Amino acid sequence: MALDARIVDVVEYTGGITITLEDREKGSNERGQNRMEILNPTVVPRAGDLLWGGADSVTLESGGVEFPYVREGYTKLRQGW
Repeated sequence: MALDARIVDVVEYTGGITITLEDREKGSNERGQNRMEILNPTVVPRAGDLLWGGADSVTLESGGVEFPYVREGYTKLRQGW
């Protein structure tokens, strides 16, 4: 369950954020999902930020800083290891 994506849209809601993703490199088809949710975020990602990882853990690079996330199922992320 690889994930290698660029965030193209960020929508905040009470208790979370929905992010829309595209492949980091055109034609790579490694995006994984079209959308994901970040539950109880402490960092609000921006369009253009990068996201990569596997079945258990994901890294978000925002503003040159890497933030670790735990992957909960296919479409949910929670900050921390």
